[in-house]
Amino acid sequence: MGADQSPLPLLLQPQDISALLHELYGSATGSTRLDAFLDRLCAVLGASLASVSMSDHETGRWRYVDYFPLAAEVLHAYETYYAEDDPIKAELLRRPADRFYTSDELGTTIEPAAYARWQQWFGDFGYRDLCAAHFPLGEHYSCLIGIARSGTGPAFARTEVTLLELLLPHLRQVLSIHARIDQLRILSDIAQEQFAQLGTGCITLNEDKRVNFINSVAREMLRAGNGLLLRDGELHLSDANADARFQQAQKTCITTSRLPTVITSGVTAAPREGALPLNVVVLPYRTDAAPHLLLAQASHAIVLVFDPARPSVAPPLILRELYGMSESEATVCWRIARGESLEEIAAAEQVSKETVRSQLKRVFTKTGTSRQSELVRLVLIGPAAVGRLPETWLPARESSFTS
Repeated sequence: MGADQSPLPLLLQPQDISALLHELYGSATGSTRLDAFLDRLCAVLGASLASVSMSDHETGRWRYVDYFPLAAEVLHAYETYYAEDDPIKAELLRRPADRFYTSDELGTTIEPAAYARWQQWFGDFGYRDLCAAHFPLGEHYSCLIGIARSGTGPAFARTEVTLLELLLPHLRQVLSIHARIDQLRILSDIAQEQFAQLGTGCITLNEDKRVNFINSVAREMLRAGNGLLLRDGELHLSDANADARFQQAQKTCITTSRLPTVITSGVTAAPREGALPLNVVVLPYRTDAAPHLLLAQASHAIVLVFDPARPSVAPPLILRELYGMSESEATVCWRIARGESLEEIAAAEQVSKETVRSQLKRVFTKTGTSRQSELVRLVLIGPAAVGRLPETWLPARESSFTS
């Protein structure tokens, strides 16, 4: 009986399929890498290479997501000399998605000379047969999975192609999870960077009021143990009266986080010994991320903590970079945005009111504004109002600026 007519081989035993799926879904949850799945897939199929790559629809460029056990020099040679002129890959993308094709099947519709060249350089890499599939991943990408056998191995049998097609929906699901997690990580990184630049502590709470995320700024505040405390996984304020209000705000926000049409928040001043109070804001946390991440307990409230004593770099430096202002012009611009009058600025800077007025005129010219109200709006919606630059970026003479 020929290979294509034989019963499904032992590789289709439940324990083997279970092991493959365990490795595959493990890569989505972070317990293993995708190459562990590709490694096991090669072992099950007796293959020499398995790879997953992604194509951008706009640019047509490919990048490898993962592969096993392709040597770096082989990958480099392929990308340098063959990737842009791969007739098998081009033909595969013309075929219907979501099914596997062998190289022999794909070769039936490729120009014979081109297919012969492909067989030659594919053989030069030490491979004999290829089985590959592609499928869309979101609106902008196509994903390709390919499995190759060495020159001494047999061609892929239909039973093996059947196994791969059984795995294909799972692979698509896992890569969709990867893509979703990548998006969430990017958003998390952006939020983390912005909170760090603002000097804002950020803490999230689950439905039981237990902390499930703390950013680096909040960790510093908790380590100080002055005003903000962590007890048995729950967030508290040092002052008993303030903490009572804070606990009620947490409870209210967690409750309303389940009610998308209800808007609520809580604000509390947290007294500290020998320092200005912390300003603590509690907000309901609503997200559609939890179902995708399979979280046991999603976050239900966000706690933002502002420390007025936290060192920061003043916005005048940012205004100078944005609009090409001089040091004195940037100082006048920022003081105007903070609501100071020309007289107050003149007194603080120890210059005449006319000097400040002249500086303000130059600020209007450089910012394209003509009235103080326009200037204030421009500054307060821009990076000078929310930005915070690392101390290491500042020349020594700039470090005296304070917000």
